Amino acid sequence: MATMAAVTAAAPAMALGGVGGLVRLDSETRLVVNGLRGGVRDRGVRCVANSAAGQRAVEVQKVPAAAGMASQRGNKADELLERWAKQPASASGRGSETEAVRRLFMWDSLPKKEEVQLFSVYEINEHDRDSPAFLPFSTINISKPRINTSFLSGLSNLFTTLSGDHEHGLGDLVPFTNKIYDSTLRVRLGVTAGMTMVVKAYPGQGQKHHKKQKLFFPDRYEATYTFYLGDMGHVSAQGPFSSFEDTLLTITGGAGLFREAKGVIHLHNITPFKLFYTFHVRGVPELPKILTASPVEPNEFVQPCREAAACKAGFTLPNYTD
Repeated sequence: MATMAAVTAAAPAMALGGVGGLVRLDSETRLVVNGLRGGVRDRGVRCVANSAAGQRAVEVQKVPAAAGMASQRGNKADELLERWAKQPASASGRGSETEAVRRLFMWDSLPKKEEVQLFSVYEINEHDRDSPAFLPFSTINISKPRINTSFLSGLSNLFTTLSGDHEHGLGDLVPFTNKIYDSTLRVRLGVTAGMTMVVKAYPGQGQKHHKKQKLFFPDRYEATYTFYLGDMGHVSAQGPFSSFEDTLLTITGGAGLFREAKGVIHLHNITPFKLFYTFHVRGVPELPKILTASPVEPNEFVQPCREAAACKAGFTLPNYTD
C-alpha cells in the first residue's frame, strides 16, 4: 500500500519523515520520490512521498528559490498603487506634469495578461457637477418658431428640456461628467467625461422604473467618453448608449494601466442618473483588488457610502480624479 510522508514545517528547514528516515530540506529544495514530483506545496517545496513496489528511493534536488515563491508574490498593480498612495502627486507645476507622466509609464513594466479580465464600476450623477447639459441642435428644434429675444429663447429651450416637453432629434448633443465608484460603492475612483449625440428618439419606450424618473428621455445616442481613474490612468470608450436598455461599448484606448487595453464594456442603464459598467478587457496587467471586489447588485436604490461620497481618507482611490 502506498504511504504518504508526513511533512512538517520547521524553520528554517522542512522535515520529511516516513520514507527511509528523516530528510531535512531548506526552502530552496524539491523532493522527488520514485520519479514523481508535485503534491504538497509549502514554502517553496513540492513533495510527494510515495513508496511503490517496495521502492523507497528519495532524491533531493535544488531548484531556484523564485520557482517556489511564485505563489507568494503579491499583485504588482496593488504594490504600485500602495507606493503612490504614500507619495501624493503635486497639484501643479512642471514637476507635477513630469511625475504624472512617469507614473503612467510605470505601468508598462508590469506583465500583461492576454486572457479576458472583468471588473465593474458604478457611474452616479449626484447633481453637483452641472451635468448633463442639453444642447438642442437638431433640425426638429431649428425648425420651431423662435421667440424674438435670444434671452427668452434660451429660457424656453431650458424649460422644455427640464420639463420633458422638448422634442429630441438627430444632432442634439449632451455633454456630461459624473462620478465613478467601485463595484462595492465604498471607494470613489474618479469621474467620467464625454459627449453623446442623439441618434433617434423612441417615444413610449422604457421600463416602469425608467418612466417614473423626472428627466427620462427614451433616446438612443452615439457616445464618446473617458473613465478617469487617478494613478491607474484612464480608459476611453465609444459606441451606442440607450437610456432604456443595455448596450455594448468598444474600448478605443487608454493610458497607464489601460494603455494596451482591448475589449468591450457592458453598460447597464439603471436610471438616467445611475449606470453600472462591466469591463471585459484584455492586454492589461493583473487588475488591482480595488477593481475586482464582488459588486453590489445594481438596482435603482443603490447609493455610495457616505464616506466615499464625501471622499474621506480610506474611501478613495489614492490621487483619484475629480
